[in-house]
Amino acid sequence: MTKETAMMMNSLLQSVVNDGTAGRYRWKYKMTNELAGKTGTTQSNADGWFIGYNPEIVIGTWVGADNPGIHFNSTGLGSGASMALPIVAKLLDKIQDDKKLRPMGYAKFSPLPDRLARYLDCEAEKEDKQFMEWLFGKKKKDDEENTAAFGEENEEEEEKKNIFDKIGNIFKKKKKD
Repeated sequence: MTKETAMMMNSLLQSVVNDGTAGRYRWKYKMTNELAGKTGTTQSNADGWFIGYNPEIVIGTWVGADNPGIHFNSTGLGSGASMALPIVAKLLDKIQDDKKLRPMGYAKFSPLPDRLARYLDCEAEKEDKQFMEWLFGKKKKDDEENTAAFGEENEEEEEKKNIFDKIGNIFKKKKKD
């Protein structure tokens, strides 16, 4: 990996902490040091993790069980940001309180040069609402423009189908004749 690519990745992962899924590191735990990181959550909220780093330290936490039947009932409780990030925040708080370790906790990233920051300056992107409405259904079925976009006639209330029916039952085995 080039130095420039590493610098851009650091910037992207700092935005996870500053503005993204690990944002509670700032607003809930009131941490002001520079940190880059990534949260993670498995299906059914059985595992959550957070990896945080600065130029001097890397801390990884995982919370979960070997048995996926043991899990949280909601992502609000079972996400990596909810169950693993607090461990990193508390540990970094302790590191910053220790006079010998404090420089490690407050290490700073090199600033991202403008020439590289331009690569990360993207316009906001909106998801295709028409596709999502077609796939999952929508509240009002009288929008001719949306239904015409997918080759459907403007019909009365369409029977709701699950996602697998909508995409052509691709997960069902074919019957042999």
